[in-house]
Amino acid sequence: RPTPPTIAGPGTHRLVVGLAGLTLGWVALYLLNERLWEPLLGDLLGVDLSTRAGDAVRFLLYDVSKIMLLLVGMIFAVGLVRTTLRPERVRDFLEGKPLYLALLLAAVVGSVTPFCSCSSIPLFIGFVAAGVPLGVTFAFLIASPLVNEVAVVMMADAFGWRITVGYVVAGLTIAVVAGWVFSRFPLRGQVEEFVWTAPIARLQRDGRRPTLEERVEAARDEVR
Repeated sequence: RPTPPTIAGPGTHRLVVGLAGLTLGWVALYLLNERLWEPLLGDLLGVDLSTRAGDAVRFLLYDVSKIMLLLVGMIFAVGLVRTTLRPERVRDFLEGKPLYLALLLAAVVGSVTPFCSCSSIPLFIGFVAAGVPLGVTFAFLIASPLVNEVAVVMMADAFGWRITVGYVVAGLTIAVVAGWVFSRFPLRGQVEEFVWTAPIARLQRDGRRPTLEERVEAARDEVR
């Protein structure tokens, strides 16, 4: 029987405070990145931002910084979530169900989860490491960015519900069909070794609830 994690103690409290500080620092950097490059390039370095080349440099620096911040933040956050979730429960739930139903359920779950690709992929890896069939995990991975909740609301407002329903059905159909195609091939041997040996995968195989320190360390290793 898994034992609950210890959440008390000065070490844990310091870790919580540190996580809060890192979160505030990440938010500050993200907001600073929105306003940094124009005065830095235009005022300090004298780059003419009205030209295509100057604007391209500004956009490149802004977007690369934004993507790196998002990748680091989202992978760390999803890593923490993955240490709490138990992907093997998903595997056990899907066992014995017809393939078409498992594919449809995975596509629906992927479509309603508010994740972009940079956070869906770590979840996808977690499902693979837990033994969820690859075809089913691919249905989740494809549907997750393809059917977007924001896009559904915006399309419904702009084009009406008929077109929106068509968009959702088309996205789910593509995910299910692609998952079925992937399920026809023996792809498990193509999975890279790091999927099975990743820190979070090892924690999940231990059969116990990890401590907060172990969760943070595993999430940090995922970012690396």
